[in-house]
Amino acid sequence: MRIYRYASREGGFQPRVAVAVGDGPPIDLIRAWDEVTGTRLTVGEGRFLLSVVRLIEQGPEVWSEVRDVVRATSDLSDMQLHPDEEGFRILSPL
Repeated sequence: MRIYRYASREGGFQPRVAVAVGDGPPIDLIRAWDEVTGTRLTVGEGRFLLSVVRLIEQGPEVWSEVRDVVRATSDLSDMQLHPDEEGFRILSPL
């Protein structure tokens, strides 16, 4: 699993988190989570969707859920990052 912190016009240039699994493309974590689970977590519950550090702190159980969500949405182009978009910046791939 690869974790990216990025900013784009879509998020108002606020830092966001994306995850890639295997050779798949990086997927925006908030959009993918909402698409697959159908839930919108509260800010307290969903901090791992916004923060690389919080995602890492959650541990293997949440990492497994994130991998499943990313795999389920990796073929959907609207979930993928679009680095050629104006204003797009990778802030830190891990």
